[in-house]
Amino acid sequence: CDPSQGHVCNTLVVSSPATVDYKFAPVLGVFEGSTGARTAAACKGACGEPPEVPVDLVMILDRTGSMNGVDTANARAAADSVRTVYDPRLQWMGLGLLHRSKTEYGCIARANNANGWTADPASGLREWVPVGLTGTGASFEQDYTRDDSAMAEAISCFNNSSGQGTDIADPVRVATYELETYGRPEAVKAILLLSDGKPNSSANPSVESSRNYCADAHAAAQAAKAKGIEIYTVGFGLDVQQDHICQDTYGDWKGKSAPDLLAAMATSSANDNGCPGTENDDGDNYFCLPKTSGASTDLSDVFKKAVAQLSGHSRLVDVD
Repeated sequence: CDPSQGHVCNTLVVSSPATVDYKFAPVLGVFEGSTGARTAAACKGACGEPPEVPVDLVMILDRTGSMNGVDTANARAAADSVRTVYDPRLQWMGLGLLHRSKTEYGCIARANNANGWTADPASGLREWVPVGLTGTGASFEQDYTRDDSAMAEAISCFNNSSGQGTDIADPVRVATYELETYGRPEAVKAILLLSDGKPNSSANPSVESSRNYCADAHAAAQAAKAKGIEIYTVGFGLDVQQDHICQDTYGDWKGKSAPDLLAAMATSSANDNGCPGTENDDGDNYFCLPKTSGASTDLSDVFKKAVAQLSGHSRLVDVD
């Protein structure tokens, strides 16, 4: 396998002998011996099987008022980078948005400022996840790599919502329902959540009255993880300043920050490098990226790194 020749290499084979000192054989005049050549292979997926794993992924993108202009364009580009790198035969995708969405003027991800809440996530399914999980690519209608697919058009045309604040818990719960209801039993199930602020809104009247938005979002993530769903979170331009401190009036999340919340929502994170700044040198499920005044901030690399971690697990197998 030669990458310089354009080959796509997904297996690394290592072979080496070792000299081992004996502990008891020296009494017979034998002091050491060789193991002979030993060979091991590291490959994506189980060796001998397809190099990629099936993944069911729902992306949840923040499009609240603080995400505008360059920020929204970056979020669109990041989501589209996942769409173009994934294989529809193996990876299915769904799209969720903050806040609610509706179909309007041919765009299936327009802002929806409707109120109302129900404990049944199915009732608001297409408001929070306007594009459900795609199919296997057996028909072109389900091939999300096409620029005229429902997924491509939704990513290209969603706009900013207004007047609703940032509700994180409800879309996470609905994305969990989407994955459980329409996902494949054999697939790795995951949510990739992007937010540039703390939760400060809820469709649930009881949460709205208590203002325990961070606790509610954390509970939604814990419920998803308990069902085997892997969660990746991306904090965009977050810090620990006052405008990013949870508004919870009591409980474990009172006084904590949005970076703390997103790190805790992720399947694994030490949050050891913090925000602002770029975090994920430790290979966990929590990422953060600072905002810039120009167009240089690139969320695409962060998104692609997250989905690569999700679908490109490696194994080391002794083959000799």
